[in-house]
Amino acid sequence: MTFISGSDVWVHANFRENSLGKLKVANKVDIALDIAPGRVFSGEITSIGAGVNQPSSGEIGSLVSIKSEAGWLRDSQRFPVIIYFSDERAYGLRRVGGQADVQVYGNNWLLNGLGWIWIRLMSLLSIIY
Repeated sequence: MTFISGSDVWVHANFRENSLGKLKVANKVDIALDIAPGRVFSGEITSIGAGVNQPSSGEIGSLVSIKSEAGWLRDSQRFPVIIYFSDERAYGLRRVGGQADVQVYGNNWLLNGLGWIWIRLMSLLSIIY
């Protein structure tokens, strides 16, 4: 039997290493859940991973392993970022193993505006496929 908490749910997003420099704990985030097409929920970064495991090892108690999707080009390393929901409208829609798109907001008003449009577009596009 597996027990899953319905109240303590978060998004585990794997960000590329070259994107971590601008991320900070408490950054505001918008989340588009695949289970709720057309809807966007708010959240906040609560932790940023400081290490990951190399693909060749996998002992119990080791660091998180992130699957590489690289072909012949070297893919950037990815690190886990934990995001908690601050929007209670998402309650009941959050699923363990579900997929989501995430948009993090910083200090640039132009990029924040483009990100705001992008995450809503991605949420609407999830209706189609």
